[in-house]
Amino acid sequence: MGVFLCLLPEGEAVGALAALERPARDGVRYEPPERLHVTLRYFGDLDESTISALAETTAEVASLSGEVAIELGPATERLGRDGTLVLPAAGAAPLAALVDQVLATTGLDRSLPDRDESFYGHLTVARLRRRAALSDDLLGASFSSSFVATSIHLIDSVPSEQGRRYRHVVDERLRGGS
Repeated sequence: MGVFLCLLPEGEAVGALAALERPARDGVRYEPPERLHVTLRYFGDLDESTISALAETTAEVASLSGEVAIELGPATERLGRDGTLVLPAAGAAPLAALVDQVLATTGLDRSLPDRDESFYGHLTVARLRRRAALSDDLLGASFSSSFVATSIHLIDSVPSEQGRRYRHVVDERLRGGS
């Protein structure tokens, strides 16, 4: 996986996401509740000095942005060629643009991979194992919830014996933009 900046669900959205049906399907691996997030920017594998610089950037972004209202839904959908199962997450685009702006201003963007494609706010519900297909019956599952993101998180997804675990590099309260 790698390093990424994200928002974590808060409040009632946490319970609503935990209650989301997860029917068993061959090759479908549902994300556990503790790993659900809205990615603002994915960076991939980075060295510790770059991660430290990103931690400083995270603090700067937090100082410039207030809390962010996120609307999840209205239904599950397929994202990308691999068919990842996601929930749309409206409201994160301005913060993702601010992340890109701060990275450009600091010059840190020159040492990072480019954003693969334009930003699309989403929360990944499930990923597919190799050669698995996302069954159509998982698409369009109705879901509606919202939360106010009060913090931005820099996370490093690291391998462990139990699979990937999330190491929170820094969690910064969104305190700007008042």
